[in-house]
Amino acid sequence: MDQKDPKNADCVDNTHVVKLCDLAKYYRDEFIPAYADVVVYLSAKPDETLLEIENILSHVFQVLNPELSDKRKTENIEKAKGHLERATLDCLKIIWGSIGELIADINDDGDRKRYCVNLSESDFNRKVTEYNGLLAEARLIEMNSVGKTHDDTIKAYKRAIQLAKELVVAMDEAKMDSFASFRRIINIKSNTLSFVLGVLASLVATYLWARL
Repeated sequence: MDQKDPKNADCVDNTHVVKLCDLAKYYRDEFIPAYADVVVYLSAKPDETLLEIENILSHVFQVLNPELSDKRKTENIEKAKGHLERATLDCLKIIWGSIGELIADINDDGDRKRYCVNLSESDFNRKVTEYNGLLAEARLIEMNSVGKTHDDTIKAYKRAIQLAKELVVAMDEAKMDSFASFRRIINIKSNTLSFVLGVLASLVATYLWARL
């Protein structure tokens, strides 16, 4: 039977196991949902998030280093948690950026807001105002959390994004596609009419000049 290397037998004690389990739970409950949303919205994996994942793994594997003291192992777990929080926050801000642009586009377009959203205009405006308030609150918390844990900032951005998603769900994609087609037709007709009127005006002007 193979003998265990005594140097590796106690590379992680129960305290570190518990902390690593807490880290894994945070990874599953907070990071994975945010990361999955980012990949869906961007159809790609953000470079900054991949870098944070690399940093997380580096610190986690240092916890398994039998040559490190318990204090150093604890420090590595704390550093891994910091990178995991940063990665989660980065994902949430990317999601906010993607959704925020769509909300702003619809909110600034009175016609699309009126005809392509499955909410009354007043309800949509109210929710947009509430969303902007939550976003401002998240930014303020983030500024006041510099050098501290990102937990409160993450919770604040999640509240804003949850409301943003409700606004996006209310946007009827089929209606927006139909409205976009309708606008293209109107623009084509308008441009054609302008061209025809321009030609007629030129012909009339030429005729009148010739009669002088």
